[in-house]
Amino acid sequence: MIAWSETDYQAYLARQGAPLPEALTEGRFLAKILGVAQRQGWLSYHTHNSRRSAPGFPDLVLCRPGELLCIEVKTAQGKLTLPQQTWLQMLERVGTPVEVAVWRPGEWPAILTRLTRPLG
Repeated sequence: MIAWSETDYQAYLARQGAPLPEALTEGRFLAKILGVAQRQGWLSYHTHNSRRSAPGFPDLVLCRPGELLCIEVKTAQGKLTLPQQTWLQMLERVGTPVEVAVWRPGEWPAILTRLTRPLG
């Protein structure tokens, strides 16, 4: 395991801030999101096999003190299904501190900014 200084880690994140390739698969994109989120102290939940779950629930739920993110992960061309739209709309109505979003590889710099934002 690599032990990063805070300076080295912030420099690494800055280098990672370039947009990701649009052809990135949803699984690889999700793995990149989870890697950053976990290093930033977010607890995460992702249903690995959703075939036996109710349709439409977001791909990823991230939580840390005072914050809850419900994220649908899509490829650049991925489209939301009607059940996904319904879940996201209902979760948006919960209000603060729940944030609901659809994240795509082209939004990587903004995603990094969101995941690395300081608490408080």
